[in-house]
Amino acid sequence: MQHNPDVGIVSGGGNREAKEPHAAREPQVADPCPKPNQTAYIPASDVKFLESGGARVVPVMLSQTLEEYKRLFNSING
Repeated sequence: MQHNPDVGIVSGGGNREAKEPHAAREPQVADPCPKPNQTAYIPASDVKFLESGGARVVPVMLSQTLEEYKRLFNSING
């Protein structure tokens, strides 16, 4: 039986331009910590790269509590 690593990837916020019309005048910057009810973003190329090596990808959201982080990091191994 082969054991594949569970790898956590930190997810970032989406592009601000999609959420804020005035952001078109500013450089496009991803919000590092999405607010509640907003989507987070992990590039598909990063996920596919890790999966091609046999890893299972686990998203790590930036807005979790300390207890949620402890539980998550105790369940992944990469």
